[in-house]
Amino acid sequence: MKHYIFPAMVCLVLIFSACSQSDDFRLSSSIFIHDDAHPGLPIYSEWGYNTFGAYFDRTPFVSDNYLMPVKVTVKPDTCQIAFTGKLQSKNEEATLTFHLLNYQPNNFFDLLSLDKKTFSLVDEEIIVTFLQDKKIDTLNVMEGELSVKRAQKLLVDKEEKKVVLSGTFSMKAAIGNEPVSINNGRFDVSVDNINFFKGKN
Repeated sequence: MKHYIFPAMVCLVLIFSACSQSDDFRLSSSIFIHDDAHPGLPIYSEWGYNTFGAYFDRTPFVSDNYLMPVKVTVKPDTCQIAFTGKLQSKNEEATLTFHLLNYQPNNFFDLLSLDKKTFSLVDEEIIVTFLQDKKIDTLNVMEGELSVKRAQKLLVDKEEKKVVLSGTFSMKAAIGNEPVSINNGRFDVSVDNINFFKGKN
């Protein structure tokens, strides 16, 4: 697996060095490196590859190059971290959202406070929802956790551009009346003014 990582790092360095104010969109591109140990999922990384993935039972649910992989929305009572991708077996778009209650970052740089934070998904401070086929379900989580292993600034030419959130998640839950195991979840996504939303309190 290591021989895949080095070329990707070189690619990132080349992209970042070529960036200017007019082509910041390049930083939003995804670099999907397949995990040999978990087919269909991206490797776990902390380089701002802008990918995520998890198994819904045996079905990979992953980001792609066409959908924005993460959006952070701050409301008066919650901060929503929404991962949008596709369920590969059905080729259908879906969104898994973690609602952090009573957490209100003022801007995307405040997300750095999530560094090394682990949340129990059975805690009353977190709600998990799943959107598919225009139907949203609140998951009844029986066990699970969300871990932000690293939150870091992405600098380009010594200028702070984005916050990169990297971590893992897993859970056993029920969607409607159907039990599901969501496992081997991993994310390495970037957040800036484009995908950070904060309404008026």
